Amino acid sequence: MPKSKKRKFIRYFLLLFWISVFSWQFYQMNASGFKDSVVLTSDEKVTFVETKDYICFRPKEDSINTSLLFFPGALVEPEAYAPLSRELAEQGYSVHIQKITFNLSSILKTSSISFKPTSIRSHSERSEEPAQKLNYFVAM
Repeated sequence: MPKSKKRKFIRYFLLLFWISVFSWQFYQMNASGFKDSVVLTSDEKVTFVETKDYICFRPKEDSINTSLLFFPGALVEPEAYAPLSRELAEQGYSVHIQKITFNLSSILKTSSISFKPTSIRSHSERSEEPAQKLNYFVAM
């Protein structure tokens, strides 16, 4: 086999190999092992909210004044954190899971994120009462 044909063969082989590796990774990194109809729904203990930017599990009875914020790891779907988040919400914690572009948190510049103590009012509250102050913990 002449050198140019060998090089061409090696190039195509490596290209096909890496396409296969990346395809396999995206296929394997899907959230599985739980029923969406049970975990990703509201019930008498937990309110489930999903938007294009985040997934939120809020306890109906807000007994603990602390929230958790999850940033999914690289190639991990936000739904993979749903069973743990639901359990935490059942214990009284409000949990937010940020949806990250292409499931790649490595492209998110965490140094540019700043968390300030803030007061948050739920969307259903429309009264003039002072908003409840929440403490946030970030998990990455």
